[in-house]
Amino acid sequence: MFETDAVPREWVDAAKGYDQIWVPTDFNVQTYADAGIPHAKLVTVPCPLPVWSSQLLANLERPIATGRAPYMFLSVMRWHLRKGWDILVRSFAQEFGDDLDVRLVIKARPFDLADPEGPHRELARFFADMGESVPANISVRTDEMSHAELAALYGRADAFVLPSRGEGWGRPFIESMLSGLPTIGPRWGGNLEFMNDGNSVLVDGTLTPVLGRAAEEWPYFTGHRWWEVSVDELRRAMRRTVVASGADESATEAVGKRWEIAKRLLDAYAEDALGQLMMRHLASLE
Repeated sequence: MFETDAVPREWVDAAKGYDQIWVPTDFNVQTYADAGIPHAKLVTVPCPLPVWSSQLLANLERPIATGRAPYMFLSVMRWHLRKGWDILVRSFAQEFGDDLDVRLVIKARPFDLADPEGPHRELARFFADMGESVPANISVRTDEMSHAELAALYGRADAFVLPSRGEGWGRPFIESMLSGLPTIGPRWGGNLEFMNDGNSVLVDGTLTPVLGRAAEEWPYFTGHRWWEVSVDELRRAMRRTVVASGADESATEAVGKRWEIAKRLLDAYAEDALGQLMMRHLASLE
């Protein structure tokens, strides 16, 4: 998979040696074909659900809390610019300021695993460059978590937000939706394989060249474009999600919606279903 609007040149050359190339989303079928890989070789084989899905699904039974404070946004990511952490904290700080009734918790896997303090330093530097300190309602966690601990973190959240600049698939979005959280993400990329306006909050933006610093983080992105989520649109999406949490909706109706979204994911991306799909694609090569 690849997360931008293109693929590395050497991948196009390597593709000549394969009869069939499996990619997880229709998004990558298009980007690979646009890069020059023959469309006839490209087949969509989605990623399976997380092996720990049952722990995420347990969150669907949690009580519906309406209008409680503090309201907690959760984001789960690897800490680098592709994931849009800078857009996220800027948008959150502009929209909610230092309002302690709304919190943002970022569970971040450091880009450099040998430097777990790196995300904390970068966050402090980001705000210092604007003459500000990190707001008290934004926190970053870089500690290692078991699946049970991460599932519990999803269970404590009220909503999930990740303004990624590009996804090949979007595993954290799946995890959030299996947990029954309102899920905010970009209106572009591989995550649209399973996210739509009926089950998510999709945020508009524009295709822009990959930033120089981001290309330094991941040189394969050099010369490509990706999605720059609109700060104003993201602010509105987060605010609407908070306001909607106080809406008059029965607990039964809310739980039903959660289960409907999760069930569609379970039906589409269960291992058995994907295994049968793979067998059909393999048979087509005979």
